[in-house]
Amino acid sequence: MPRTKEVKFYYFKLKYLVDGDPVRLDLSDLLDGIRGRYGENDNRYSYEFDYEHSKLAYVYSPPEDNGNYQLTFERLRGFNYPVRTKLSGNSEGLGLEEDEFLGEEVTVLYDPQYSIMMIQNNRNSLSYKAIELFLNWLIRDNNPEVQGVISLVLQVENNPTRRVSRFIGFREVLLKTNIAVNGNNEGYVDDFIGKLQEDVGEYEADDFDVEIKITAKTKKTSDKPYLPQQIVDDMLSYEGLDVTKRLHVKGYDDHDTFTFVNLIENKLYDSHSFNFRENRQLNKDVVFNEMRLLYNEVGQNKIINNR
Repeated sequence: MPRTKEVKFYYFKLKYLVDGDPVRLDLSDLLDGIRGRYGENDNRYSYEFDYEHSKLAYVYSPPEDNGNYQLTFERLRGFNYPVRTKLSGNSEGLGLEEDEFLGEEVTVLYDPQYSIMMIQNNRNSLSYKAIELFLNWLIRDNNPEVQGVISLVLQVENNPTRRVSRFIGFREVLLKTNIAVNGNNEGYVDDFIGKLQEDVGEYEADDFDVEIKITAKTKKTSDKPYLPQQIVDDMLSYEGLDVTKRLHVKGYDDHDTFTFVNLIENKLYDSHSFNFRENRQLNKDVVFNEMRLLYNEVGQNKIINNR
C-alpha cells in the first residue's frame, strides 16, 4: 500500500504599510529580476535571523499561470542531523562539510493581482512569520530607500455558518468545550456532561476540557450515511460560546461535495494528499503544480468571496 501524506496550504494577504497606511505593492519586477540573476549564476539570496539561516532557493513564473509565481524557500538546518542507516549494519553520520546544511523546503504561490500568498504548511521549514521577515529583508536589500513594511495576514472565512447551513447531511461533528464546576454552563450535549458539576469531590479539578467526536459509520450497502440531525443541532448550538474551543463538521453540501468546516478558527486553506510511491520526498515542482491547480480551481474564488 503506497504511503501518502496530506499537505495543507494556507492563504495569506500580503499587506504593505507605509507610515501605517496600506499601499499597493506588486513584487513582480523584483521577482523577475531575481529570477534573471538566478539563471545567470549559482548565487542565491540568503538571510540570517536569530542565528538561523534561510535561503530563497528558487523563483519561477509559469507562462501559462496568469502571472503567478513559485517561490521556494529553504530553512538551512546546521545541527542535530539524523543519521544514515540501513535495516542491518551500523549507522553513519551524514558527513556534511562545514558549509553544508540540510535544507527544509517550503513552496509559496504568489498572486500579484490579488496580493495573495498561498503557503505550503511544513512544520520543519520556515513559518509564515519567517517568510514575512525574509521578504522585508529582500525588498530592503534591493532598495535601501524603502520605507514600508510587509505583513502576511492569514485569511479567514467570513461566514462559515452559511456554508454549514447548506449541508444536506453530516458525517462527523467534533466539539471541544470547557466545563467549569462552579460556572454557568450553557446547553449540554448530554446529561453526563452536566454530572461533572455534581460529582466533583474536594480534591478534584474545578475545570474540565471535554472533547466529543461523533462519526457516522456506515456499511457500503447502507443508504443511511448521515448523523441524526438533532444531535448535530445540539453540537452546533455551542458555536459562539466562550467555553467552546473547537467545533468542526464534515459532510456533504448542496453540490454533493464532501466538505470540512472549522467553525472556530475558520482559516482559509486547501489540501492535497501526495503519494510517496515513486519518490521519498516531496519535489518542489510537484508541490507547486498541485498548488496551481488548487488555487486556480477553488482557491482564488475563496479569496474573492471572502474579501
